[in-house]
Amino acid sequence: MLFTNWLANYFNARPDLNCGNLEGANCEVTLSCGQAGTANADVNSPAGYFILNSVISLHQHYYAQYKGLMNAYTFVLGQAGSFTSNFATQPDQLPESQEKLALDIVLMVWGVISSFTFNSWLKNVPLFKKGNDLSVLKDITNTLVSQSITATKDSMSAVDDLKVQNSMDTFLSEAVHSWVNITNVMVETVMEKEPLTLYSNIVNGKMWDPNASNDAMDLTDEAMQVLFAYMIPAAWKLADPEVGAFIATADGLTDNDGTCEGADPWATYKDNADWEVDSGDAFVKGHVCIDGKAYFLLRMERSDQTKELCHEALHGNTTPGLNCKRPKAEGLPGVATLDGSHWGGLTVQTLTGSAVGSWNDNGKKNGWVSVDPTTADGLNTIYDKGINAPGMVNIPVCSMEEAFNNAYNYVKTDNWPCN
Repeated sequence: MLFTNWLANYFNARPDLNCGNLEGANCEVTLSCGQAGTANADVNSPAGYFILNSVISLHQHYYAQYKGLMNAYTFVLGQAGSFTSNFATQPDQLPESQEKLALDIVLMVWGVISSFTFNSWLKNVPLFKKGNDLSVLKDITNTLVSQSITATKDSMSAVDDLKVQNSMDTFLSEAVHSWVNITNVMVETVMEKEPLTLYSNIVNGKMWDPNASNDAMDLTDEAMQVLFAYMIPAAWKLADPEVGAFIATADGLTDNDGTCEGADPWATYKDNADWEVDSGDAFVKGHVCIDGKAYFLLRMERSDQTKELCHEALHGNTTPGLNCKRPKAEGLPGVATLDGSHWGGLTVQTLTGSAVGSWNDNGKKNGWVSVDPTTADGLNTIYDKGINAPGMVNIPVCSMEEAFNNAYNYVKTDNWPCN
């Protein structure tokens, strides 16, 4: 017998609750407290009333999350083609094995989304609605997220399904569908297979919510913003290995008026004989101010020559027929759509701010370690930072000069075009 059905029988509640099944209709409506002798009677004790309604409240949240993710899945199906045309110039060019992308999607990115959903719901549960200790809210949220991550690790079919996708648009849609499947696995595991886990979730009335609803959570914007924040830099990187996305600092730039808004890469480099810059409009679209400092979301196109041969072609001209395509800084595809009206509300400011925050926290060095949602510290970071958690947005940060100097043929760095 399923555990939640055994509980229902023990407390003389309606039979066959089936709370491990997201579509279980008997676990969608809270119970009343009464004394009756029929099999369909209300629960026969206050303890049963609190225990079973806590289980039902938790089930209703899972179901609301599930329906919200299904809505997000439907949305991304309609957006995948637009995504690839904007950000992935070669949409069918995924690596043969995208295991890291798949693992990050079902662990780290899912951890950020599930932390948001649990936190949003728990804030309205009576225990916390009256302003109880927020540290307890954080602990319970992290516990539920950890259970979700553990269920995912125990059933890695979601990773396997993502690893075999061979185009960007199918990868995107399958990513969201993997979260739907994870929710199914998690509910069955917590409700029916691990009674002690269920007990720890509902003990002391933590989940009791007489006003619980299984109406779909509005997760489309939140899920899409987190998903696209991770996938857009990945798409830029996969589109062309010889063109690298990076965030330029204001170091060495002409500063027109001493403000963040006045920093001007185009004015600084437009007359440079060794390096080429795109029109000033590209820098305007990618320009943000963070803590009073200017940053520019750009890409660097690699030269076809070494630095020495390029310099010879441009200045020495002693080798007949020697030519050089100069390193070029230019705007990234799709940046104009990062205005808050697409991709779940994602903006250049959000995307750049997340990467710059990780860079700053890493001592102004690239190569920061992604947050690990399987650890307590990782869960705390996800709870505190959300989309700004290290590894959510992986775009290197450096000065324009550093990127230009790395943009010659054969120059390889771990965080190209930055060091």
